[in-house]
Amino acid sequence: MRSQSKVWLCFSMFLLEVVSELNKYHSTVFALQVLSTICHSGVMILFCFKEKDRHFWVSASGIPLLIAASIQLFLYCYYGQFLTSEFEVLHQAAFKSQWYNTNKKVAKMLLIFGEIGKKPVVLKGLSVFKASHFTFLM
Repeated sequence: MRSQSKVWLCFSMFLLEVVSELNKYHSTVFALQVLSTICHSGVMILFCFKEKDRHFWVSASGIPLLIAASIQLFLYCYYGQFLTSEFEVLHQAAFKSQWYNTNKKVAKMLLIFGEIGKKPVVLKGLSVFKASHFTFLM
């Protein structure tokens, strides 16, 4: 039990480090993806209403780009939500374990892990957009 808890604690610290690095590099790319999808959708709608006689061709030419941007945004949001959910499950598993029945060293590690897990792990874009299902549906 002791070595297994130590492995899980090291693994969770590694995952938190990975998330920190992802946030550092992912932040700008994700924010640009959200903004470009919003702008592209707005321009498409504007051109469809402006060019009433050619609105079919205007919309048909931009639909593949809009679909590709939406799929890419969906992937960012899906895996951001997946990462957040999995960390919540990991935190709950540590909380629900019988840490009070283990030796003091393991109990201390699990308590530290529980305190670390209180802060939710979230991928963000420029601290404005959160990678989640809500952002994709917004």
